[in-house]
Amino acid sequence: MSSQTVKTKHSTLPSACTQTASEQHPQTPQSPQNNMLPVGTEVYYNGMYGTVRFACEQYMTVCVRKFPEDPRRDVCILVYPNQQHEIELVNGNHSHES
Repeated sequence: MSSQTVKTKHSTLPSACTQTASEQHPQTPQSPQNNMLPVGTEVYYNGMYGTVRFACEQYMTVCVRKFPEDPRRDVCILVYPNQQHEIELVNGNHSHES
């Protein structure tokens, strides 16, 4: 993996996290360290309902509030791999499990 970083207006992100969901290869198998849920998965996190908006090896985001008229205002929470055990799948949304 490259050690390059990408500078944004507010922070520096590892380059592995700069791909959008549509750029990530859908057939890439998940490693034991990368148990990220697929984008669009409906979850409960910290008592809030949301959907996975982005996922990479370093973190995922769960969108808990959407503003269709201005998507820049959407509220998404960062979830790091060591916090994933706190995520609960919404009932009937278990298609990623083996």
